[in-house]
Amino acid sequence: MSNNTRHGAPHRQGFTLLEISLVIAILLVVAATAWPALRTAFETRRLKAAADQMRTEFGAARVEAMSSGVQQIVRCDPGQRSYAVRRAEDLDAYVEAGSVADEELLMLAELEDDQSGAKQLPEGMTFVASNALVDSRAASVAAGMVSGTVDPEFQDILFYPDGTTSTAEVTIKNERGKYITIQLRGLTGVARVTDWFTAEELPQ
Repeated sequence: MSNNTRHGAPHRQGFTLLEISLVIAILLVVAATAWPALRTAFETRRLKAAADQMRTEFGAARVEAMSSGVQQIVRCDPGQRSYAVRRAEDLDAYVEAGSVADEELLMLAELEDDQSGAKQLPEGMTFVASNALVDSRAASVAAGMVSGTVDPEFQDILFYPDGTTSTAEVTIKNERGKYITIQLRGLTGVARVTDWFTAEELPQ
């Protein structure tokens, strides 16, 4: 048996620089092609997470109102990413009952502002609109509040001890011009998140 037959044909070791360069070039082309789709998916996921955050806040405010017997307010700041969750205490009732003086009422109102429960959406997300239906109950709550607790400019979303809420819609957008809306049904207090949409699809 010959030496070549016994040891077989010689094997090539490794890859050439040209082969490695071709593989890298192919990978770069694939990555460049896939990146827009991956970026869109990532941004959409972050937008959905922001909407889910608000849906969770709505649910927590509703549960707190039912368990504590005290109305809760969620206030979103259009054009910003800040919002607040707070108790809707009727501090004027203390004055009418003679339990506190005007100075003490002012101090309580200031304390309420300091503990307003300010929070924020994730970076890059902003509130576009916060629209709440102002019914007779909402007007009654607003009339009984200390000035500054309920602000019509922000269309506060109210959560009542009986489990009902304001009928409201909150719309959020990301930096890429995609929008999503959280819809709150007043009778049941159930919140749902819509699919994302573009500026052209915004309700007029």
